[in-house]
Amino acid sequence: MARGEGLPAEVRRGGLGLPEDVAPLLVFPASQQARHITGQCIGIGGDKLSLWSHPQEVQVAHAEGGWSAEGIAGARGTEIAG
Repeated sequence: MARGEGLPAEVRRGGLGLPEDVAPLLVFPASQQARHITGQCIGIGGDKLSLWSHPQEVQVAHAEGGWSAEGIAGARGTEIAG
């Protein structure tokens, strides 16, 4: 099945797509072609790829020794998750 098959073109163009549409954006930052990109907020959905304006840091949490996926998930209800 082709990517986006079954979705109307206007839906895909508006930025709504399928989960497999996200995979290229997850792979790209790890590639050599992206070695110059740092600290960017990039969005992807359907046929739409977007670069967002840099948001301002509004809340911070610290974890001594760094963060694990479990630690980030456990941050719910802290100063980060509100």
